[in-house]
Amino acid sequence: MQTSGIFTPLSDQVLKTIVDYTKAGLDENEPIHPKLFKSSSTTHKFVRKQSLAPFGAMPRKGEGEEYSFDQIMPGYSKDFTPLEYGMGFRFSETAQEDDDYEVLSQHSRFLGLSARVLQETQAADIFNAGFTATTGTLTADGLSLFNTAHVLKRGGTAKNRLSTAADLSTGSLDQLRSDMRTNTKLESGQLMRPAKDFFLLVHPDNEGLAYRICRSEKLQGTADNDINHLKITLNLEPLVWEYLTDADAFYLVAKKSSAHGLVQFDRVKPKLNAQAVDPKTGDRIVTIRLRQMWGAFDWRNVAGTEGA
Repeated sequence: MQTSGIFTPLSDQVLKTIVDYTKAGLDENEPIHPKLFKSSSTTHKFVRKQSLAPFGAMPRKGEGEEYSFDQIMPGYSKDFTPLEYGMGFRFSETAQEDDDYEVLSQHSRFLGLSARVLQETQAADIFNAGFTATTGTLTADGLSLFNTAHVLKRGGTAKNRLSTAADLSTGSLDQLRSDMRTNTKLESGQLMRPAKDFFLLVHPDNEGLAYRICRSEKLQGTADNDINHLKITLNLEPLVWEYLTDADAFYLVAKKSSAHGLVQFDRVKPKLNAQAVDPKTGDRIVTIRLRQMWGAFDWRNVAGTEGA
């Protein structure tokens, strides 16, 4: 509980300046997760997503022979359960009365900031743990989000991760794009065209390089007069995320959220509850809670490498 003794500078009756950097020009980081995850509201305890495996390849039919018949099969399914988070702030009547600088009156703003940091952290963990078999980042086929052997329901595999990890460069992006063109397949094995418009998601350490690759008219980092083909074929937009933990890793994520399987489910969006009063002590109580989750259902139109 917040009392006068916990933060004595608020109530020692000394003339001073209290510095709150959130009000002194330090702005919050831009929220990135809304650009990467498809958000859906739900009124249910959990949500189940199900994929389909369309028809297989058409077989040859001889003249006068019977037609072959096939069936649409279920693909993979995965359940998503929004998790509950909450935090509170409690302060005594005395602390409120002695708060000469109105710091305590800003408690709801600080709680809101805490919620937004949680959202960014949880969403970024899908990428940070996307190369390992961590339960929260597994796609519906039971494999890590970024994998070299995603299992197709009607047989075969596909990949959305470089076979040989590499740092960000035009060469590694070329290879990742080539892999997407030859591995974006339906559960029945048919090749599909990957998306064209992508975010190039990077750690701040790669910000400068990402912008040079995405925005240069000519081939980046060479004396050649060749065009920057990546700007044309991928229509890349650099996206820098401070919550990524691996400075070498980089990712391609389709801008159109309906084209990939990164999902966010909202059971209860961040909600600041009404201020309550403890009748026994007179303490003021403010709480905030949410029920949300971030996950990966499918790997298509999302690709990456952990870097060399």
